[in-house]
Amino acid sequence: MMVPRSPADEAALNILDSMMDAIRPIFAGVQPNIQGAVLGNMVALWLGGHYMSGDAAMEHLLQVHISQVRALMPIYIDELRDRG
Repeated sequence: MMVPRSPADEAALNILDSMMDAIRPIFAGVQPNIQGAVLGNMVALWLGGHYMSGDAAMEHLLQVHISQVRALMPIYIDELRDRG
């Protein structure tokens, strides 16, 4: 069952899709260890941008981020399997 989305949610998903489309070619063919290093640096930069909120807030954001990644992994694994 589809959950109704607000216009703001739809706008955010459109931005997400556009950014993913822009980033995918940059990562294509790059060694996994370098991809991971880039992603790690980007997450650290994103978290560091919240330094004024304090360590607890940054830790909370990191935990939410990890939970989101874990939830998305099976979706992308299925997508990749379907592509063959």
